[in-house]
Amino acid sequence: MGTPIAYQRIHTAKGTFEIPLYSMRDTSIMDKSLQVMTHKGLACYELVDAKGGGNSSFLRIQTHKGMKAIKGVVNIIKPINTAKARANDKASVIIENTTDYFHVSTPWAGTGLVIPIGSLVPNHFYDFTISLEVTYSLTKADFVRVSVWNATQKKYLVNGTAIMFSTPRVGVKQDLKSIRLNTGSILPTDQIELEIFSANGDKNTDDSLNFKVYKSGMTIKLV
Repeated sequence: MGTPIAYQRIHTAKGTFEIPLYSMRDTSIMDKSLQVMTHKGLACYELVDAKGGGNSSFLRIQTHKGMKAIKGVVNIIKPINTAKARANDKASVIIENTTDYFHVSTPWAGTGLVIPIGSLVPNHFYDFTISLEVTYSLTKADFVRVSVWNATQKKYLVNGTAIMFSTPRVGVKQDLKSIRLNTGSILPTDQIELEIFSANGDKNTDDSLNFKVYKSGMTIKLV
């Protein structure tokens, strides 16, 4: 697998996409038929057989070797498939799963909802947005935190720091935006998850917290 020297963004009816560009000297790129000038010199796209299944994309070009597809095209707005969301342990319960939201009941801090989001692009910045609502809090001090977990490497991104926090306010929908996240040296195949967990706002107690996670409010965007 080659290492991109630059990226190109294009706007289409299907959204905005980012395409990796590679050095003409990169020996791992087998087909360099499609080339473009960049600020780092002449570069090429990685072309693969248009019938190559998961390796191909919807961007096609006719070459002297036949129809090719550009590899590595990424939608800057990453869709989130909430169908695989799960409670993170046997203590937490998804008490409602509607078309609009997950309603989660947690017994103590560090429990809640996990949403697999698949792979992210290494060494890129992302913004996350999410809408949450605390529906029950015994202490009136507990809140919700959102972290990014690399399930493949078994470690948190951002050195374990959460990227978003709700307030303890009960019964109010909160539209949150993350700190800007740098994926760093993750691998393109690493499986990434969002952890949406209760957090202890009162250090002397550890009580249950219920909250909603709104599906329509979840986006992940390359910046």
